[in-house]
Amino acid sequence: MLERLGVLGHCKNFGLANCLTDYESLHQYPLDSWRLAGQYDQLKNMAALDFPDLPIDVLSGSEAAHLRFLCGVALSPVSAPSIFESAGDIGRWGIKFAEAVSAQLSTADCSVLALPRPPRPLIRSLEEGYWAVREVGFQLFASNAINHSRLKFGEPDISIDSSAGGKVLVRLSSLFDESFDRTYDFPVAPYESHDQALETIDQFFRDIGVQRYKLKVSEGEEQYVNCET
Repeated sequence: MLERLGVLGHCKNFGLANCLTDYESLHQYPLDSWRLAGQYDQLKNMAALDFPDLPIDVLSGSEAAHLRFLCGVALSPVSAPSIFESAGDIGRWGIKFAEAVSAQLSTADCSVLALPRPPRPLIRSLEEGYWAVREVGFQLFASNAINHSRLKFGEPDISIDSSAGGKVLVRLSSLFDESFDRTYDFPVAPYESHDQALETIDQFFRDIGVQRYKLKVSEGEEQYVNCET
């Protein structure tokens, strides 16, 4: 399928791992391990990285975002575009690939929607993958909570707290229903900024028609953000 869709470009030597692995399994290796992977030492032993398969745990009646990596190797001529270039336009092949992966992972009582990303070098894929799973996780949380609120009692009260260290807290509640009180913890990695998370959250709220929310960026400093302007 990948060859038919032009994903491989000039690459004729290509292989994928036989399992999906997760962030923690890849992150456990020091940077030198990535650099030396595939090379031979003086005793002709090849340095290899072992990526164990990780099952996806699901809860009945719930939706959740899970991050998995499909590792692979591609060999191409030095003068030819790399697979990162030939596969960079995911719009050309992403839908077909997502359908194939979703069909293989789904079961009779569990539906899986794969959201593939363009291939990346492993180090970069860790960074981009970790961001993607938090972004999708937040979107699932917010859309489900807001839809529930709108059906039951109208728009929820939304507050965002960006003053709590390495995370952004998003809380949805309502004066009309004390039992409705949901919070999402959006972690912010050391190499990221709180503004990056806030921009993503703000844009999603605007996309789904949220009118305003309360934002706390530091202790004692709060303001209302109007999403309709």
